[in-house]
Amino acid sequence: MSTLRRKTGDTATTGRGSVGARWGGSWLLGVSCIACLDEPPTYSEPLAIPPVIAEPQVLPALGVVHVLALGEDSFDVLVPFRSEDLGSPVLGKFLIDVEPGREPRAVLQSEIVIPASSFTDLSREVRTQVTGLSAFPGCHTLTLVLTNESNTFRFSDRLLDETLAARVEWWFVAPDPRGTPVLLSDCPTEGSQEVQ
Repeated sequence: MSTLRRKTGDTATTGRGSVGARWGGSWLLGVSCIACLDEPPTYSEPLAIPPVIAEPQVLPALGVVHVLALGEDSFDVLVPFRSEDLGSPVLGKFLIDVEPGREPRAVLQSEIVIPASSFTDLSREVRTQVTGLSAFPGCHTLTLVLTNESNTFRFSDRLLDETLAARVEWWFVAPDPRGTPVLLSDCPTEGSQEVQ
């Protein structure tokens, strides 16, 4: 029992009830809370999504032959893409004259490294100036390959899985510095064996 004092100085006695009544209520509350718990939610690991290029937004335009003027050596590229990287950065390489099953004729510039992000990130892009094109007079392809670092062999241009890489390809004609004319008819056309 406890004693309460009112402001007037009177005292009143209050009872707390029996010990059994207190523990009985606690037990009932505990049992009802156990019934409220569900199974813990299941968690599944997110899946990696290899790079996906937004081709309609690629610059310069795809599907046309870009003719370089004498003395011109480069062009600017913009390649928007999305991917779910799971912490693995995206690597980009520019290659000249890629053909299935063969090593490229040349690798231009150093590898581009894009920090890992998620598929919902719409701001990702490769924006650079590709130089060194005048070293290849005639008609050639320039291919950008994008893949995650986890899909590459260390110190090699080879991929572990070709299906996990995205590619975009431009055709270009660089003039011959000796003055020999380069004809657009010399470029492979759709359906020829030289086109991938």
